Amino acid sequence: MCGIAGYFNHGGAAAEAALAERMLAAIAHRGPDSRGVRRCGPAVLGAARLAILDGDERAAQPFEAPSGAGFLAYNGELYNHEELRRELAGKVRFRTTSDTEVVAAAIAEYGVTAAVRRFDGMFALVYFDNLTGELWLARDRLGIKPLYVARTARALVFGSEIKALLVHPQVGTTPNMLAILNGLLLDNMEEPWTAFSDIQAMPRGQIWHIGPGGRTTVDEYWTPLDALDPDRVRANGRLSLADASARLDERLGESVRTHLQSDGPVAVFVSGGLDSGMLSAYAHGLAPGLLGFAADVEGAKPELERALTVGGHLNMPIEPVRVSFDDYLRAWPEAVFYEEIPLCVASDPAVLLLSRAVQRTGRKVVLTGEGADELLCGYPWQAQAGPAWRRPRLAKWLWERTGRGRRLHELLPPDPDTRTARTFANFDWPDPTARVRETCGFHGGQKHLRHADLLAKVSGLGTPADQGRLAACLNSMYGHLQALLLRTDRMAMAASVEARVPFLSNEMIDLALHLPMPLKWRAGQSKRVLRQAAHAYFPESVVNAPKWGFSTSRKPFRAALPLIREGNVPDLLQWSRRDADRLLDLLRDDPKPVVLFLVASLELWSRIFLDGQSPQELGERLAAAGGHLGETEGRAAPAANAQQDRLARKGSS
Repeated sequence: MCGIAGYFNHGGAAAEAALAERMLAAIAHRGPDSRGVRRCGPAVLGAARLAILDGDERAAQPFEAPSGAGFLAYNGELYNHEELRRELAGKVRFRTTSDTEVVAAAIAEYGVTAAVRRFDGMFALVYFDNLTGELWLARDRLGIKPLYVARTARALVFGSEIKALLVHPQVGTTPNMLAILNGLLLDNMEEPWTAFSDIQAMPRGQIWHIGPGGRTTVDEYWTPLDALDPDRVRANGRLSLADASARLDERLGESVRTHLQSDGPVAVFVSGGLDSGMLSAYAHGLAPGLLGFAADVEGAKPELERALTVGGHLNMPIEPVRVSFDDYLRAWPEAVFYEEIPLCVASDPAVLLLSRAVQRTGRKVVLTGEGADELLCGYPWQAQAGPAWRRPRLAKWLWERTGRGRRLHELLPPDPDTRTARTFANFDWPDPTARVRETCGFHGGQKHLRHADLLAKVSGLGTPADQGRLAACLNSMYGHLQALLLRTDRMAMAASVEARVPFLSNEMIDLALHLPMPLKWRAGQSKRVLRQAAHAYFPESVVNAPKWGFSTSRKPFRAALPLIREGNVPDLLQWSRRDADRLLDLLRDDPKPVVLFLVASLELWSRIFLDGQSPQELGERLAAAGGHLGETEGRAAPAANAQQDRLARKGSS
């Protein structure tokens, strides 16, 4: 695991190692163990290393491929590196036990394109071919590891985080207001857009080949839409719930085993929910010294109590991480700084503090449960997404009067006149009939095109309602999962901790994609196949615990109002000064204050990246403004705290 940065001059001019070193310094948190730069004529590659496998200096980066064929800067973990090492053992004399050497050897032996297609893991890599003078970039299937690029008049600039690119003198900080407004409207910013006009995210599942003149060839080697084979979904319709859960149990257990590869002890984020609970159950028997971490967020739902219950059942110690209002407000600007977009998920500051707690124990690896809900229909809005049809009068009458018309309603086909025009009633925004927004506003129309492709791909797979849910799950593997993976990477790496996502191994993705909807959701029960497997590990209270998500208090958001009033948001959003105060008063009193959170995060982003203000100083200002919020509001009652103490002692025994 590391951070990578560098650039490639199109005209052949020699690159500067000193510039790459300054770029790396901006992301030193991603790799505090060592730092290296390699100049290769017109290219310079840099890597800041977080040593997890083989801390020997021989495994440092940039790594030279066999026979000096090229140099590799690589960020990630390859979970099938032992298998590939055995394949290459007769051709390569390995000098380290690191996965980095396997990646370099595979590229030298098979070529970049063929090698990347064989990789099972999370990665972003840059490879300079010494023989041809060409540059290659690649990113894993789902974009678990980030990679950003900027095309200037003379160079291609790249890095694991935008902060590194902004060090390059040819890369500017002009905000991309269309992308920012899309982010505010949809609560996430889909790649390749970023908040900066000069910078884009390299799309996940792609390989780029850049010639000496800068000409780029793109190979999109994997997308969720292309990976779905409708015939396999139909064939799996013959599987019983028990058979499907047995397959999932086996593959998830194997995925967790491979994700535990580390020279040191491993941690797991435990929310008390099903996903993290299952990871804990598998890992607990395999990882000596495994330690769970759970957030105790002031004013939020009592996740800690549920996490302690899971830990107590597994006899696994749980480390509670207290997040007060004051802690949250101080960490909020830092979360924006590390995430680099003008909005972050409301739980990001808490995840940052969790990651720092992991780092303080000396652990460099933490398992997290991202991906399960997207793959297995775990969100209510996925279950509610169905084709847009006019409810037949009989079904509507039965449902309204007896509650028994839903099944009839789902079995009836959609109105053919509305299916094409409306995509899904609950897909991404409240009013999908607003075609201007669909085609001209949201992410350049790509969402609208994708929705149409998803509808076509799932056509005929079960009832119309099942088709809607399948398509919604596929769709959530784009923007929604992308936002969660960005959060997970940035908050963990800010603390020099590698977050791993066992639900997103190649085999887990392949299995889950091809399960028919009744095995994922039926009669109001989500993630059915995972719940069935969980019965072997947990009591009913854990298996069927309601989904909460990562809960945080909304109360601290109001502490940002003074910053917004005197700041950049009115100008960025072109509010008149006369109206700004009234608009902020409306946001302050909004019973659903997510908009206030997003607007405040935009203000913090603009101050940090456009004005150069310190995240730490902004955090102190927020904490001072939020001092009136109180230290005890929203805390658990003494009896509940006593129960938590007992469970914590039990989990630690």
